[in-house]
Amino acid sequence: MSQQSNRPAKVFRAGNMRASIWRNQVQVNGRPATRHSLSIEKRFRDREGQWKSSRLHAFADDLPKLEVVIREAYAYCVMGESQGASGTDAEA
Repeated sequence: MSQQSNRPAKVFRAGNMRASIWRNQVQVNGRPATRHSLSIEKRFRDREGQWKSSRLHAFADDLPKLEVVIREAYAYCVMGESQGASGTDAEA
């Protein structure tokens, strides 16, 4: 069973982006272990000027894949469609 504290173990900030690292106590082969998870939050103002946030949650072993898709998305946006950044056009 996973338990999550009310406070993250570590928080990283860059502008309106925040990454929080959480420690989750789990059982692995009958032994207690710690599994880390990550939540990424983007703060923004809506059309009425109210602060809102959007969140993504992932486990530590998802981070390398997340890094790849973020870099590819950034390259696509910066270089433009004509530069042929790799990826697929449809959702998988």
